[in-house]
Amino acid sequence: MATAIRSSQTTRAAYGVLTLGGIVGIIAESLPWSGDLATKIAAIASPAAILVSSLIALIGLARGGVATLASPAAMLCLALGIYFGVGALLPALGNDLLVALLQVDYPYTLAETVVADRVTAIGVTSLAGAAWIFLRAFPPADFVVGGNVDADYLRRAAIRLLLVGTAVRFLITIPYALGAQTGFVPNSIASLEFLAYLGLIILTYGVARGLLDRTTDRIVLVIFGTVNVVLSVVTLSKLQFFFAFGSVLAGFWMGRPRARVLISIAVVGMLIYPALQQFISVGRSLTAVSSGASLSERLESIPKANSLASEIYADEEISGRTTARFSYVAASVFAIRSYDAGLPGKSMSENILWYFVPRFIWPAKPEMTAASKEVSVLMLGTDETRTGLGVFAEGYWNGGYWLTVIGPALVGIVLALFEFWRPRALATFDIPWMYVFWYGCTEAFAIDGFFLPQYFGMWPIVIGTFVLLRLAFGAPRQAGSAAPIAATAPA
Repeated sequence: MATAIRSSQTTRAAYGVLTLGGIVGIIAESLPWSGDLATKIAAIASPAAILVSSLIALIGLARGGVATLASPAAMLCLALGIYFGVGALLPALGNDLLVALLQVDYPYTLAETVVADRVTAIGVTSLAGAAWIFLRAFPPADFVVGGNVDADYLRRAAIRLLLVGTAVRFLITIPYALGAQTGFVPNSIASLEFLAYLGLIILTYGVARGLLDRTTDRIVLVIFGTVNVVLSVVTLSKLQFFFAFGSVLAGFWMGRPRARVLISIAVVGMLIYPALQQFISVGRSLTAVSSGASLSERLESIPKANSLASEIYADEEISGRTTARFSYVAASVFAIRSYDAGLPGKSMSENILWYFVPRFIWPAKPEMTAASKEVSVLMLGTDETRTGLGVFAEGYWNGGYWLTVIGPALVGIVLALFEFWRPRALATFDIPWMYVFWYGCTEAFAIDGFFLPQYFGMWPIVIGTFVLLRLAFGAPRQAGSAAPIAATAPA
């Protein structure tokens, strides 16, 4: 019988490593640098510390296997490494063309980059440190992933989730994205589409593990997996494709937690993402997706985008624009300039109580994600796009260094709560807790968003959906004959 590993210590250690990386970044950016070369070194030091600490923490989580790598902490490491590690290094290490593209919409100096990196390092230290303290004070229970799961419960749960989630995508959210449906889709309804991805994870896990060994199980997996991936391609959304395709890969790895499987998934991701980025960006340009392209226009754009993507992205400038999307330095500089000029933001306090009022009670409720449009107007002079600041720069924009500490610390506690609840999900695959666990992973990756809608306003949705799922599924049955999955390091 498989034994539980000390997953709580491994997860807490990851947050500790991230905290140390943030502290090193603060020290590096606070030294009395002078001169162009010193400034460039300073602009490299802090992002490099965050990138290295993210990689070390992620490797530590991977060594723990499913019990630790399938976690909000791992998703946080990915987000920090991509956006505030690699992305923050681009102004100092990019070639002249890339640096020019980074500043084409909002120019800034390398010295301002150093200040932005300091704000990020303070935020990372506060976030990871708060999570570490919380998990030390309230350590989650150690557990065995899928240690005693009933196969019939998994099968029924996966199919129900797929039916509901895919129906919401096909009938509500995708028609709205295509412009076939007018009005406003409440987040409480739109979030139900993610049940399809949870269903894909559970069904793929069951098939890969051998718990669901009927031919019909494989047929259902192929049908719903294909449908959800195709729907994501039609919407020309990288995020939706990532969720659909990534759910299948995640479920397969959870069912077969081996190092070679994890490496294969990483290689597939690295090969697919650049091509997907090119394809979707060209497709969006061909259909003017921001104005709401029809289904026929999107379908017509797919072969055109496929044939044009490689040719267009051979252009160094266009390729550079794609790379520049990973950098939030310009947005951070905007936040710092605005606050220091006496023009603070209100995104962390404005309309805060209205998040708990459902839109069906108050149809005229203000748009809860308006801050991204406000930033675009103030920073870029247009309301045709949305611009994220990330929770670190947003804290400074709203209240200087005080909120750069307090805001991310609250985010850290939220992510630690999801870590605390994770054993309830992965030990028995209890569907309501699986939903909470999955939602926590998405929240951890969304640190480039805004504080209120991402980490405060989501609670009514999470709690409401949890209650509905509990009523729909009840508690999972245990089966002593079910094959356990050891929460150990992948072989």
